[in-house]
Amino acid sequence: MREPYNDEQDWDSLRKKVIGLGEESIRKSYYPELQQRLKELQESEAKFRDIFDRILDMIFVQDIENYKLVDVNQHACDVCGYTREEFLHTDFVDICTDEQPYTQEHAKELCDKAIAGEPQFYEWRIKDRSGRRIWIEGSLSMTIIGGEKRLLFVGRDITAKKQAEEEKRALEQSLEEQKRKFYRQIILSVTEGKLDICDKKDVEPFIQNAKVGLNVTKAMDVSLARREIKTICQDYGLKGERLHQLTIAAGEVITNAIKHAEGGRVYAGVTKDEVWVGVVDNGPGIESLILPSAVLRRGFSTKPSLGFGYSIIIDSCDRVLLKTCTSGTTVILFKHVEDNHISLLSAIPDVWETLP
Repeated sequence: MREPYNDEQDWDSLRKKVIGLGEESIRKSYYPELQQRLKELQESEAKFRDIFDRILDMIFVQDIENYKLVDVNQHACDVCGYTREEFLHTDFVDICTDEQPYTQEHAKELCDKAIAGEPQFYEWRIKDRSGRRIWIEGSLSMTIIGGEKRLLFVGRDITAKKQAEEEKRALEQSLEEQKRKFYRQIILSVTEGKLDICDKKDVEPFIQNAKVGLNVTKAMDVSLARREIKTICQDYGLKGERLHQLTIAAGEVITNAIKHAEGGRVYAGVTKDEVWVGVVDNGPGIESLILPSAVLRRGFSTKPSLGFGYSIIIDSCDRVLLKTCTSGTTVILFKHVEDNHISLLSAIPDVWETLP
């Protein structure tokens, strides 16, 4: 049989539990457990923060609504020169350099893509507290932290790597320029001043002032172009064997352009006393290491069917300008309208005439 309900006794027991009296109080039975849980949680958070700050990559956590930073690790603070508190009053796009394409607008576009579920991997430039530019490489993605959607950027400082790459490029460029200057002097000397390895600025004026221009893309265009060149050069006053030589040389250059660069454009013009023909292509150019052989060795070719190469071109012209690089080759052939060749024998005085 159930004991009768004692309202006063139950109320007194409940009161003691709530205010912490007696052995059955809530404070004594639950509070110690709560304290233990809180302690464990704090220790866990401290461990996480310790690991978070020891990571040698920069970590930025952003709000997806306003791009404000809600957390950063210590390495990000060390690299950028800001305290964590200062970072939490800004957002990631504020440290962008505003140099194309590393602008705030582009940064927000990448953030939007990451929020839409497309992780982003890229190199970027930011600025530190002093304004120094820093190269970073990393990833941007959306994640859930503490039940909230966040943007997570993890990256590393690659400024030293970029500087080393730039120094290497500058050194390679300097060595290439020195090598080309050396080859230019040697080739100019060996060819008795006929072949000049030159730069873009040396050939551009001729192309810009050309009287004629036509495209060549296939083998059958060679004979058509040669006929056109012959007609043009005749109009400029070139004739006979000199006309024939320039036509042959032009045909050889056009053939090179078609075989090595899948075509090019032929130009022609006239100076005060010279007729010239130029061929421009967008091929890979002639490598510096094979440049002397390519232009001096008779029959040399990187392709079996190229022909006599530059030796026949040099023999057939009064002078040649050659500009070549990885973005293409320009060759300009010159022939004097009149034969200005002076025989060495005729230049020697006849000493017999002075004898008595």
